[in-house]
Amino acid sequence: MALLATACFAGEGGGAVPVPTRAAPATTAVPGVQTSPTYAAGVPVLASYSVSQLPGDQQLALSWRYATSGGAPKLMHLDLFQIVNGAPAKVASNIVGQTVEPDDYTIPVSTGAWVVRATPENSAGFGTGINSSVVTVANPCATAVLCARISPSASPSPITLAAQGMVHGGVVDTPVTQALELKQWRFAGSASDPTARGLGVSRTQVVSDLWIGATAPTNLGYARTPWSNWNAWQSFVQNTVRWIKATGSSPDYWEIWNEPNGMCCPRFSPQDLTTVTVGLWLQTYEMGWKAIKSVDPSAKIIGPSLSALQWAPGSPHEFDIDTFLAYSAAHGITWDALAWHEATVAPSPGDMFPVVTNVDRHIAMAKAVMARHPGVVANGTIVINEYGGKAVHVLPGWDVGYFRAIEDGGVRQANRACWGDAECGTQLDGLVDAAGRVTGQWWAAKLYSGLAGGTRMNVVSTSSWQFDGLATRDDGTRTVKSLLGRHWSCNRSANPLCGDQYDVAPASISVSIDWPYGNSPVNIDITRVPAGTGALAVPVPVSSTVVQPV
Repeated sequence: MALLATACFAGEGGGAVPVPTRAAPATTAVPGVQTSPTYAAGVPVLASYSVSQLPGDQQLALSWRYATSGGAPKLMHLDLFQIVNGAPAKVASNIVGQTVEPDDYTIPVSTGAWVVRATPENSAGFGTGINSSVVTVANPCATAVLCARISPSASPSPITLAAQGMVHGGVVDTPVTQALELKQWRFAGSASDPTARGLGVSRTQVVSDLWIGATAPTNLGYARTPWSNWNAWQSFVQNTVRWIKATGSSPDYWEIWNEPNGMCCPRFSPQDLTTVTVGLWLQTYEMGWKAIKSVDPSAKIIGPSLSALQWAPGSPHEFDIDTFLAYSAAHGITWDALAWHEATVAPSPGDMFPVVTNVDRHIAMAKAVMARHPGVVANGTIVINEYGGKAVHVLPGWDVGYFRAIEDGGVRQANRACWGDAECGTQLDGLVDAAGRVTGQWWAAKLYSGLAGGTRMNVVSTSSWQFDGLATRDDGTRTVKSLLGRHWSCNRSANPLCGDQYDVAPASISVSIDWPYGNSPVNIDITRVPAGTGALAVPVPVSSTVVQPV
C-alpha cells in the first residue's frame, strides 16, 4: 500500500548557490585496506573513467581506474563544469587523495548539463586529463521539486539517539531537558556532574578546559603549552583525575585535549604557537593518556578531538588520524573512541562543497583509517563530540541532516556544538533563547527523540544532499513517524549568522509512504519547524487529512 502527502517546504537550510553545493560521500561503505598493485614509473595513467547520474538522485556518480602501465597515483584532481549556453563554465574543483579513498566519488548537482574533468597526479607530475561526456541531470521527482519515499526496511537498525548530546550549555535537569531523552553531556569539572548523573547521561570530562583555568591566569590569558613543562602537565592530569575521583565524579570518558591547534579552546599565545609541532602534540596525548591510566587504570579515554577530520597528512594546523593512530600503536596506547568535530561546514580535504552529506564520507574515511590500525580504537568506536557549523546550527533542517548521518554512520555519541558565551553558558547550545523559551532546534531534537523505540524505515530522497531524514513505524499503534529536513546553504532571511550571498527558493515536497498496515483510511498530520533563532511554542501545522492507501 502507498500513501502520498504533498506540502510546501520553506527550505530550512536556506539559500541557493547558482549550482549545487558540493560533493557528497565517496561511499557509505568502508573502503577497507587493499593490496596496492605494481605500477610502472612515470606519471599516472587512467585506464577508465566514467560519469553518470546516480539513479534516482540529483548526483553525479564518478568512477575511475588506473593503468599499471603508468606510475603509482597519488592525487586525483576533479574539475566540475556546468554547460551554460552551450559552453562549459567551471563551478568547482577538488582533489581526492589516495590514502584510503576509493576510486569512486559522487558530486551533488542541480538539474542541468554537467562535465567533470579528471586529472591524475603523482610525484612525477600530472597525467593526461580526461573530460567526461556531457551528463544531463534530470529531476527524479515528477510530482514536486523534492521527493522522499518511506518504505519498510528488510534489516532495520534501531534509532539510537546518538546525536542527542550536549556541550557545556548549562547542565540542568528540567522538563525542557528531560523531554529530549539526552544521551550524553560534555563538560569540565565536578560542579555539573550530579545534575548530569540525574539525567542519566554519559559524561565526558575535558581535561584541556581545566588546563586553561589552571594556566591562563598567569600567562596573559593564554593556556600554556604542555611541552613548556612536561612535569607540570603530567602532574596536572594526575591530580585532576584524583580530584574528580575523590568527588565521586569520575566520568564515562576522559578527553585529553580539545581541538589540538593552539588557536582556539585552548588558545596559545602567538609566541607559543611558533613552537607547535605534530610530534609535541602526539607526546601531549601520550603523556596525558599515561597520566590518567596511572591514577585510574580502568578509565576510558577518547581522542584526538580534532576541530575537523583529517585522515591524511596535509593540514596546516592539525595532525591527521592516520598519524595519530600509527603513533598510538607504536607506543602501546589504545583509545576507547576516535573523536573529532563536525562543527564547520567548510569542506575538509576531499570535499567539493559544504553539505551535511560530507559527514557520511568522513565517517567512512575514519573507519577505513582505523582498519589500517586494528585494535588501536576499541571496537572502531566513533564519537563526534561537536557537530553543527556556526552558520547552520540554528537551522532545524540541518539538524535533521546531522541526525540522519550520525545514525547511518553508527556513531556512538555526538554532541551539539555551542557558539558564544550565551549558548555555551545557559542556553542549552542554542536550544532555548535568552528567556529560556524553546526554539525550532529544540523541537527538531524533541521530534528526533520521539522516533526512538520504533522500527526504523528507509527514507530515500531524490536529492539526498539537500533533503533527507529519518522514519520509524510502531506496529502496536499502526503509526509511521517521519522527520524530514532540508539543508542547503544557511538561509539569510531567517538566520543572522548566514554569510552566503544567495538564497534558495522554497521548494514543494512530495512524500510517499509504503504503508505497512492494510488499506483502511489513514490520518496524515503534517507540521513544519521553521528556520530561525527565536522562540517556537509549537511546530506550525500544515495539514491534517484522511487518505486512502492505494
